[in-house]
Amino acid sequence: MDKKQLQLTYKELQNTLTARDFLQNAGLHKKDVLAVMDKGVWLEAMEKLTTGEVSCRNVLNLCSPAMESFAGSKPKDGWLPALYGHMIRKIYPHRDDIPATDQYDKAAAFYLECLRFFLKKEKERLPFSRIRDFDFATEEELAESPYEEEYRRFLQCFSDAYLYELMRIGREIMPFDMLAHVAGVHHIAMHIARQLVKTGIPVDLPLISGAAAAHDIGKYGCRENEVRRIPYLHYYYTDLWCRVHELPNIGHIAANHSTWDLELENLTVESLILIYADFRVKNNGYDEKGKEIMGFYSLASSFAVILNKLDNVDTAKENRYRHVYSRLEDFENYMKALGVNVDLTSCALQPIPQRNPALLNIDETVDAFKNIAIDHNIRLMHKLSRELTFGDILEAARSTRNWKDTRAYLNIFAEYFTYMNQRQKQMAMNFLYDLMFHREGDIRRQAADLLGNMIAHYDVEYGKELPQNVNVILDETDSFQLWKRYLDRIILPDHKVIDRHRRWLGYCLKRVVISLLENCKEEQRKRYVVPLLAYYQELGWIDETAFILLDTMPSIPMVLLDDAERNVCFRFMEHFASRDVLEIQAAILLNLCEMAPAFTESKEFLHTVNGVLDVVPAKEEKALAYLAYEIRKNCGLPQKNKAAYQEIFEDSAVVSDIFLDNLKAATPWKIKIINMRLLYDRICSGVTMPKLHVATHLSNLLKVSEQVSVRHAAGETLVKLAPMLSWDQRNEVAIELTKGLEIGEFEFSKYIPQYLGEFVLFLHPKELDEFIKDLERLQNSTNDRIASVALDTFGVMLQHYGQYQSRFPELAQVYEDRRKKIMGMILKGFANYQENVKREAFWVVGHELFAQDYYLCRKRKSSVSAKKCLCLWNRMKIPN
Repeated sequence: MDKKQLQLTYKELQNTLTARDFLQNAGLHKKDVLAVMDKGVWLEAMEKLTTGEVSCRNVLNLCSPAMESFAGSKPKDGWLPALYGHMIRKIYPHRDDIPATDQYDKAAAFYLECLRFFLKKEKERLPFSRIRDFDFATEEELAESPYEEEYRRFLQCFSDAYLYELMRIGREIMPFDMLAHVAGVHHIAMHIARQLVKTGIPVDLPLISGAAAAHDIGKYGCRENEVRRIPYLHYYYTDLWCRVHELPNIGHIAANHSTWDLELENLTVESLILIYADFRVKNNGYDEKGKEIMGFYSLASSFAVILNKLDNVDTAKENRYRHVYSRLEDFENYMKALGVNVDLTSCALQPIPQRNPALLNIDETVDAFKNIAIDHNIRLMHKLSRELTFGDILEAARSTRNWKDTRAYLNIFAEYFTYMNQRQKQMAMNFLYDLMFHREGDIRRQAADLLGNMIAHYDVEYGKELPQNVNVILDETDSFQLWKRYLDRIILPDHKVIDRHRRWLGYCLKRVVISLLENCKEEQRKRYVVPLLAYYQELGWIDETAFILLDTMPSIPMVLLDDAERNVCFRFMEHFASRDVLEIQAAILLNLCEMAPAFTESKEFLHTVNGVLDVVPAKEEKALAYLAYEIRKNCGLPQKNKAAYQEIFEDSAVVSDIFLDNLKAATPWKIKIINMRLLYDRICSGVTMPKLHVATHLSNLLKVSEQVSVRHAAGETLVKLAPMLSWDQRNEVAIELTKGLEIGEFEFSKYIPQYLGEFVLFLHPKELDEFIKDLERLQNSTNDRIASVALDTFGVMLQHYGQYQSRFPELAQVYEDRRKKIMGMILKGFANYQENVKREAFWVVGHELFAQDYYLCRKRKSSVSAKKCLCLWNRMKIPN
């Protein structure tokens, strides 16, 4: 550098050190700064500092006289170690293991500003180094990000804390090289992210840049006695720094970059990129001076390096690690399939040869499906992880009028809700609550199940190791408070809610309770039950509320309750038994009938049974008389009116009355369910019964009943009854149900496939083949509703087809050809010209086959089926 340039550089540095903002922040005066900057001395020293890579020690040699004048003394261990500890303590004030050095504030500010100046000049004259420099997001990239404000705040915090200067000092005085690792991870992350953006993948570049630059800052937060636990504790301290500086989105990704985080099923693309980049930048030994050498490994090489470093490796831990490595390998293969250069040799996308899916072998087909799944998850997680787009999804879900679209949204929330933040979960739960007023019963049931599951998993648990004596409170509202709130909203809805909607909402309560108790932790189940029990202590409920509570009671596990709490339930039933309301009395007797086997030794229970049976007018209603008989039998109590109970099982008029009552809209749905149970018990007990008439009656209930619970009860009873029918009777019922599919109205036909698909597998092979031909005709219908329910029936058949061979032994080839025929009919739906039929085919293959245990894994690997799916998938245009 010539003298003129040197003079200009000196003047620029002098202006930097005498700028008003700097002097104010550093607590210095302009005259003091000018006094210590002897021009001749500084120009001579600056000549060495403006060539090659800057040394922190050389900058210190220049600044040390001025620093000593500002501080009044020199640190005992030298300036660089003192400055290193001083800066760390400023970043993490809890580091009380580092001595306080406030007397060095002015000296540190002066030195760090000088160092920053020379490092800036170094970056201008030297080529980019992936282990030294950061290529942060550009203004153009920043303008397209919803996190622009947060990223600018991150850059300001990064600058104010002199984090880059801290890492440069650490490189010279410490054996490890934090800068090389962090800069290397940032380089790989941005290299990959920018290429993915070119391919159309929604990657937020500022978000991944901030997370990559901050991902290991927590290592500075670990105290001296925590050094051995740095690999486990630095996640917490990284999160702490980000929370202090209000960087929630950057912090969430930066603090969750562990390889074990890949055990989660779905991650945002930014998290995947950071974990992938961090995985590939590792220690590659030490030089002759004992300094760490940072290496950039391939994915496979890095896997071997890390596997050798894991603590306490046993077979289980190694298998876990291989599983998470396979996730990274799938992600890398996905990027390669997009043309992304992962070996860091070029920033340009690589040309990708296009191959016809029909020419792929089975392994290549599986890889293609993996890529489709990864792409889908990335795009969906991008929408769900952003507040604005998540709100758009909820609004779209609220406004849809198609129940299949609503079902699709519910499935999305069920799959991805564990990755939502607390605010998003609350928004989703409000939506689910509103869906419990939906006119479609199965939508209400699905919404109730999901609401219980979301409450059970609402609380965010801190998954990383915490330092000693540290407790993290992640949200002011916990799942127990939410549960109490929704209990009140379900049992006591707003006065503006109409009566019909109140009943629909109340019927959902038991579904919510069952789902909540099935999905929560075992030790928390009692805590969730206690708020519900409080409603049973009140005996002044109106009939409608009392019935809802009685209907919900069987969903409460009695084993969780102590004697006093069980007595509350018994007293509640005994009190309301005197109400002259048929559905309440039926609900009470059903509850007692289910409880009887477990409480035959309980005096309180037997007292309740006697009290209830004394007041319930069982003689007038055959369904109640039947339950009273069952309760006495299960409790070992004497039958008071044997003639009446004998009439229930032997009088043919009872059957005729049941057929009439079950088809009346005025008959309570509980009574209809009891009547079906009575019919089945009569048949099982050997009483001569018109079985075909019963089966036809059940099929009618399945098709036309208004209450969803009645439809499902009818379908389940019909499938249990199938083995007891003759072949011709089974065929009659199958034809009757098939006619139900042709109705064309989902309100009536959508419940049939679930049970028809099972029922027809009791047909003789000849009749079954004829049924398949008839169902094929329905699938070819121009009415998309009829075609869709035909597809659903094929899906259920394929689920349960493995049981057919044991019922009707036949040649293996015949059996296998029929299976292929059914699978072919389902795949044919992918090529249908109607969008709704295509979507239903995709639903059947994904949800009804691959997501179920019935369809054996070896069947899933059929290369023909896989290739057909892939070929047809590529021709489909699935809307967002």
